[in-house]
Amino acid sequence: MLLMEDREQFYLDCANGDKNAASFIKALRGFFHTMDDIVDKDVELTQDMIARSIAELLTHCLGNSWARAFGYLLVPQIVNSTRCWVDADAWLASGDKAKEIASDVFKSYYHEVFYQIAYLCGGWDHMKKITEKYRHVDWDNKYMKENTL
Repeated sequence: MLLMEDREQFYLDCANGDKNAASFIKALRGFFHTMDDIVDKDVELTQDMIARSIAELLTHCLGNSWARAFGYLLVPQIVNSTRCWVDADAWLASGDKAKEIASDVFKSYYHEVFYQIAYLCGGWDHMKKITEKYRHVDWDNKYMKENTL
């Protein structure tokens, strides 16, 4: 899990210092986590918190110059991330050990959007540096917490 004090650095690192891209990452990550919290109920959310998450994402999608310029390149990956999230929860509950393990990978697929942003903001070498540093961020790893291989 990414500590609160490290989040801003994560956003800026992924965005290669581009503040508009970092702001978009923050809004997108916040939205993904809010939606997950609504479903798994592991964080108590108020209606105001949910509304804020939606408003921040929409504001960034429509008003952020970086998101307007490059966001279209992320849509297919965002769509895949949402499908992976749904599939991951189904696989985690399947009772099939292989699917339970794989569900951790699918659950974290939304990170690939951030790594694509790293690529867009700094190219291959920058993306490589970011994935080496942050590949573990927000990985739930629920199966590994409950079981040993």
